[in-house]
Amino acid sequence: MEEANVPPGQSYWRLIEARWWDEQESGGKHHIYVEVLDENGNRIVGQPVTVYWGDGSYTAPTEDKNPPDYAFNFQMYAAGNAYNVKVEGAPSDILVGAGMGDLTRPRYGIHTSFLLTFQRVTRP
Repeated sequence: MEEANVPPGQSYWRLIEARWWDEQESGGKHHIYVEVLDENGNRIVGQPVTVYWGDGSYTAPTEDKNPPDYAFNFQMYAAGNAYNVKVEGAPSDILVGAGMGDLTRPRYGIHTSFLLTFQRVTRP
């Protein structure tokens, strides 16, 4: 993860939770799921999230989905450390190196998933 470089007193998107689901937990899915929260821990709807890789990117707003569904999802097709994830609109921590594969076979197209939660906070 790359931390947002912000001075004290500035608001930014902090990655407060990052979980990885193995092949069994993913149940055939191969996604990056993202939740975006305000300062009070409430879901923000309409907040753009970007997934980017070597030669492209995908940006879409968070949606008002019923829990436990995450507000944003992106279907992965590349293995290894292919994808990076950030929230738009303010400086953001960045999850670096997401992709399909497991711990012993990181370059294989094994269906695994990432579950990320970002929260808007102010640097102390």
